[in-house]
Amino acid sequence: MQASSILADIWNIWSIAENVEAQKIFDEGNKMMDRGSLEEAIALFTQVIDLKPDFAEGWNKRATVLFLKGDLEASISDIQKTLELEPRHFGALDGLAEIYLIQDDLLGAAATYKRILEIIPTSKKSQDRLKLINELIV
Repeated sequence: MQASSILADIWNIWSIAENVEAQKIFDEGNKMMDRGSLEEAIALFTQVIDLKPDFAEGWNKRATVLFLKGDLEASISDIQKTLELEPRHFGALDGLAEIYLIQDDLLGAAATYKRILEIIPTSKKSQDRLKLINELIV
């Protein structure tokens, strides 16, 4: 099985809320996010979190929307909760690394890309970013 196929399967598993009502709201939140209706998406993902606080992807999706709105600190908070629930969530880690880069925290970004590579050693993006950061630091 190709690595990309395995990663897609993982994303699909992560997107299952295991609660019918939470799943419907989660799916609607994704639609709102895709349409650029960020406030509505945040409200929906917050409802998902309230219904199913142990659903890591609910936290991750809200973190993504908060990032898109430019609320980096709130996004980091939701990413941390995502990682508390699912420590190997490479998507949340990638978002965290992006925030660190925006904040010019190269050491934080480098450490986060290293964590991604522990989970997905073949991640070309993480390899390339880590190499670039190391060149900038030296």
